[in-house]
Amino acid sequence: MNDQGAVRGKPLATRVAERRLLDRDQLLALVEELHALVIHQRQTVDRQGAAIARMQAGDNTGAAPSPPPVAPPARKTARPVAGSDFTIVFDGGAIGNPGKGYGSYQIVDSGGVVSEGSPRYDGTITNNQAEFLTLIRALEDLKARQAAAATRTTVAIRGDSQLVLNTITGKWKARHAGLIPLHRQVVLLLHEFGKTDIQWQPRAKSVAILGH
Repeated sequence: MNDQGAVRGKPLATRVAERRLLDRDQLLALVEELHALVIHQRQTVDRQGAAIARMQAGDNTGAAPSPPPVAPPARKTARPVAGSDFTIVFDGGAIGNPGKGYGSYQIVDSGGVVSEGSPRYDGTITNNQAEFLTLIRALEDLKARQAAAATRTTVAIRGDSQLVLNTITGKWKARHAGLIPLHRQVVLLLHEFGKTDIQWQPRAKSVAILGH
């Protein structure tokens, strides 16, 4: 190692203290190193200042990435109703009511989830129409799965729509022209199964299972 390399290997304070013992070339090397250190520090300060300015202006470019969003709580599985082979939980709605229709249903048995669906409906419909349509989808799904065994299958139906549940059990009469054909279709599908257990449940239970 030459003298200049030996000098660079010492701490800066030691080299400064010994500067009177250095020759001209070694002093020049020390000055160059000090100059490079000053430039580096200035660049660091400039970058920090620019980052602060961007944050104050609402621009997060170059900032540390945000932590990932917290995942929504997992939906629950419906609890099978005792005495029934399958349990259907359903709900539907329309954005704007009337508006774009949507729905969700879950079919479970004693072993867990058998099927789930999240249908979307074309055109403009009401909340009640979406609820009827979603129950129709769920019953058609279960009927297709059970095939010839459907007539021996017992089904429990749970939902938070009093209008749908009370009309299909005969407690209320379907009077709205847009609901009468849907009501008739549900009743016909129910006749394809064995015994049915149809009951209302609080909305909170439907939301916990279906997400809405």
